[in-house]
Amino acid sequence: MAVGTIAACRPIGIIELIDRGEIDNKLIAVPVCCKEYEKIQDIKDLPPDFEKAYREFYRLVGVQKNKSMEIKGFFGKDRAIEELNKARLSCDNLKENEQGGKIGKI
Repeated sequence: MAVGTIAACRPIGIIELIDRGEIDNKLIAVPVCCKEYEKIQDIKDLPPDFEKAYREFYRLVGVQKNKSMEIKGFFGKDRAIEELNKARLSCDNLKENEQGGKIGKI
């Protein structure tokens, strides 16, 4: 897939992250169109060293941007979907107030 491609994705997990004292959770998802990701349905299906790689990545981002970032934990598909549904509900409420529209549930 080329950089910048928009593709339908399946949520498999979430990283709960605190960035400068504020919640800044990161969704982990895989594209549904790629055969190499068919077997990855949940964060637990990723290679054992993925967590170490993400921790190091966000540590380096924090150093580069001179900010404090703290990973609170890694959670699976159910928590990711829960977070997405909260975001959709929040967006629904905004849209209802502005336009009267709704966004569907995952």
